[in-house]
Amino acid sequence: VALMIKCLTDNKNRTSSDVKSVLSKGGGSLGTPGSVSYMFYRKGLIVYSLEKYREDEIMEFALEVGVEDILVSNNEAEVITSPDDFDKVLSFLKTKFKEEVAEIALIPENKISLNKDQVEKIILLVEKLEDFDDVQEVIHNLEIPEELS
Repeated sequence: VALMIKCLTDNKNRTSSDVKSVLSKGGGSLGTPGSVSYMFYRKGLIVYSLEKYREDEIMEFALEVGVEDILVSNNEAEVITSPDDFDKVLSFLKTKFKEEVAEIALIPENKISLNKDQVEKIILLVEKLEDFDDVQEVIHNLEIPEELS
């Protein structure tokens, strides 16, 4: 599983040491900067709750504006756009829907499926990394089953 860890720090050595320690305790290792970036691509991400809106309603309206993809899982619809079209698509969709999340995000090219125990171990590792003040975000390519999300 690839983890991209975004940090903002005033002490690079301390943060690097803290991250390395958590990764090694969790069975991982710290790669060189950029060593997993090729596994993710920048895309516009707009998320809608399927408790508020019907899936077919979102799909029909989103396809009118020319989105790249629509992914449905965990009671959410994720509308994927190019970064260049993000503002145009978001403005169009806002005329009918209220989004839960709207951002330019790093999306995994391929997701990795693991067994339940392995998934729980990775989730715990991500949570420990996110507990550090200097860690802004942890992005991963793990496929999390609906029963664990």
